[in-house]
Amino acid sequence: MDQFSKELLDEYLLDSNEQIEIIENTVVNLEKQLSSSEIDLLFRAYHTLKGNSALVGEVKIRDLSHVAENMISEVRNGNEVVSETMASLILSSTDLIRTMLKELEGPNRTIKTDPSIMVEEIKSFITSQKENREKHLAKQGQTENRTNKEPKRMKVKWHPKLTIFELPGSLDKKHINDFLAAIRLFQQRGTVNYIFRFDKTVSLADGGLELIWRALKEVETGNGRLVNCGISPDLIAIIKKEKLDEMMEIEPSIKDAAAVLSLF
Repeated sequence: MDQFSKELLDEYLLDSNEQIEIIENTVVNLEKQLSSSEIDLLFRAYHTLKGNSALVGEVKIRDLSHVAENMISEVRNGNEVVSETMASLILSSTDLIRTMLKELEGPNRTIKTDPSIMVEEIKSFITSQKENREKHLAKQGQTENRTNKEPKRMKVKWHPKLTIFELPGSLDKKHINDFLAAIRLFQQRGTVNYIFRFDKTVSLADGGLELIWRALKEVETGNGRLVNCGISPDLIAIIKKEKLDEMMEIEPSIKDAAAVLSLF
């Protein structure tokens, strides 16, 4: 392992252990129902674990964090509450993740623990809870065929000279921490050029403008450059109204944005 990879892994281990402590400290007291802000804290911690694990290639931690995130998402969306069973699964998952992190800290820098049983246990719990909700709705005479479209999620493409963020359909304040954490991680990997690629359907919800501004400032703090592309005319009008266009670099396509960054 070269020095850069070692430093990246050490940073990953430090941050991951911090996320585990956040999760455990949040669910330790089951005598009270968790608040919406505490639920958001749990969700972001698992989301950060999942994203960072994917970036460093630790798929076992990524997969376990992903199903735990999905479980918390059900609470966040108002479908579930943090029951004793769910809390037990949360703490068991963090114990297992902590074990895998300790294995990564060892001399071999590899994970031997297999989290697949825990992954399937959480998946089974999510499925059984969903089935129970559907049965309850059926008894009330409500349709079981309601469809919920999966919201678009942020996608990140990393290249040695460039990191491209493909933005989700709606930008609001709940995305801020995810964006900033991702930018900081890529800054540690030496990225200075960034492109924000907007889908034509992207809209700005509560805090969306703040997200763009803070992301821009974060890139500038690292002596980087951020170019935006694919922004719809309606969104450009909002940006101009708020006078953000004076600070933002906006190009029609990703190819134009790369050309501005002198990558083509």
